[in-house]
Amino acid sequence: MFGEMGLITREPRSTCVRANDDVVVYILDRKNYENLSQSAPHILAKLLANVSIELAERLRITSAQVGELERYI
Repeated sequence: MFGEMGLITREPRSTCVRANDDVVVYILDRKNYENLSQSAPHILAKLLANVSIELAERLRITSAQVGELERYI
């Protein structure tokens, strides 16, 4: 999953993604995101729960990296 924070915050994406192999990409644009929030909020809630899990993992990794860097300061 990528680009999710831009979808939620309406800010530009902060990174790019490049696939090394063939992939299938599913796009959830702003219009469909808003439609989903109205027509199927339970599905959007599951999506946002997955985003929260992904963000927590990114934060854990970043914290570990900062901790490693602090050892050398």
